[in-house]
Amino acid sequence: MEPQKPHSIAIILFDGVMALDITGPTDTLTVANYYWRKSHGFTGKETFYDFQFIGVGKTIITALSGLKLVADHTIQNTGPGTFDAVLVPGGNGVFKASENRDLIDWVAAAHNTNKRTVSVCSGSLLLAEAGILDGHTCCTHWTLSKALAKQYPNLMVDPESLYLADGKIVTSAGITSGIDMALALVEADMGRGIALNVARHLVVHLKRPGNQSQFSWPLKAQAASSSEPIGRAVRWVLENISGPIPVERLAEQSGMSLRSFSRHFRSKIGDTPAKFIEQARLENARLLLEENPGTTLANAAIASGFSSSEHLSRAFMRRFGIHPTSYRKTFKLS
Repeated sequence: MEPQKPHSIAIILFDGVMALDITGPTDTLTVANYYWRKSHGFTGKETFYDFQFIGVGKTIITALSGLKLVADHTIQNTGPGTFDAVLVPGGNGVFKASENRDLIDWVAAAHNTNKRTVSVCSGSLLLAEAGILDGHTCCTHWTLSKALAKQYPNLMVDPESLYLADGKIVTSAGITSGIDMALALVEADMGRGIALNVARHLVVHLKRPGNQSQFSWPLKAQAASSSEPIGRAVRWVLENISGPIPVERLAEQSGMSLRSFSRHFRSKIGDTPAKFIEQARLENARLLLEENPGTTLANAAIASGFSSSEHLSRAFMRRFGIHPTSYRKTFKLS
């Protein structure tokens, strides 16, 4: 079987770029190349994805961390219409980069002819400045969401999604979500089997749904449990997840009246006690399905305090946008 022409991707480099916005997606796609070759029986250096690193005005770029990056070309000596896709990373340097008209015009021209335009984290700002996001829905790092929506009223910002696709435009949120996005692209291009192998190789989940919140529930719970008195109630929830958890009992654990507890809990956590309890139960069930793919839905439901597997399934679909059976299959060997 003859390999197809590689899918060429221009990776934009500018001073102050977040290195992980580049290495996360490109390393993911590089591993995908390996499994693609393996699945097709290729034994040479054939690739599905081919990268060209394009510097803004120069070939030696200093990343936000101080890491030196070497570009293959610059926007001045490379035509924007020669690539199948363009990936724009983020980082503090994106604000200055978005003021570079040569870069903005180059990215806009590339978008007019390519098959995909992709941004990671605050790289969405550069796409917005180029007018690429007008009339589209995008996502970006949560700290930039409000400012992006205010500065560019012709686009729609989803403040929570990890990544999303709107036509041929694919945007992702903060930093590591670039890996989630890249895995989603691999799945779309090569199929679930290869994407699963890539995720296992990288020791990451395949794949966090794009509509999953940027705000990690475990981190939220950890932060909440470290504070008093609400922390006592949070710890009691986590330690008694399989049984009934009346809000009145949580108020007792915190040493507050029910009314005062509910007010303080919402102020501290950002959710009502009832919603937090359901999230805790869902996280427990999710981890059971991840860590032991042989766990039945009924057992996961019982261990997590749901009245039935149907109750768990409805709540799981509402929260994660996927049926728990499908989620569990994600972690089975292909």
